[in-house]
Amino acid sequence: MARPASDEAIVRAEARLGLPLPTGFARLLRELGACDWPTCIFGPDALVREEGIAERPAWLVAFATDGGGNDDCFDVRSPAPELPIVFWDHEVPRPLDQLDSSASEDAFLDWLEERIHAALTQERRERRAELELRITTEMERMVPVSARGFSPSPREVVAATQELGKTAPEPWRYFLCTFGCWERPVRFLAPSELVVEHDRLIFAHSMDDAVAYSFEGRGETATVVAMPGAERWTTFEEWLLVMLERASIAAATRSTWTKVPIRRRRTLAPDAD
Repeated sequence: MARPASDEAIVRAEARLGLPLPTGFARLLRELGACDWPTCIFGPDALVREEGIAERPAWLVAFATDGGGNDDCFDVRSPAPELPIVFWDHEVPRPLDQLDSSASEDAFLDWLEERIHAALTQERRERRAELELRITTEMERMVPVSARGFSPSPREVVAATQELGKTAPEPWRYFLCTFGCWERPVRFLAPSELVVEHDRLIFAHSMDDAVAYSFEGRGETATVVAMPGAERWTTFEEWLLVMLERASIAAATRSTWTKVPIRRRRTLAPDAD
């Protein structure tokens, strides 16, 4: 991330374009400057009217890019405080009369919110894919096939949770239906065994703790908690990975102790009279 843009740099950009920058965009430049997240956003010195770029007209001024040649542009034909934003695909440029150049009161802030949401969604997907790969690897190493149990159908899981007045969080539902009801190192409950205590959906048992989903708000957000313990995990995948890692450490510890030779005390024969 670059330094925040100076007022002088913003004034120069506005003079170069012949109109003021959108309020939200100018504020972002003053507070942060050019950014590389949630997408690559240009600083004021890069804002120029360019001619002859992949059929893009000069009145589309690029202020952000996805790094692949596609740009988000301001339509500078309008002197309105908030300039319309147009996405320009360099591989499939649309006819100029089909470009959406409508502008809302907070066009830039709406655009920025959409980009942030998309970036966070992609990061969550990548994080989940990484966790699922690690979990699958640990599962194949730690959990014998005989301990995996049967795999219920998604319909069974949803019906059981609805009967209890709860929703079935997707990560747990996907895991249970894909990998089955384990017996160890964590015992996953079958749909018929699910219970609700203290408004929490208990779906597994680990050591002396029951493991449950704690729902917040309208039930759209759920965290994994240990009962009666105080441990809490943000996602199902993180909780499961911790359980597998603990089981792996415990197994390694038991293996180490079984290899330690037992030394027996020598018993001295009594002195002969």
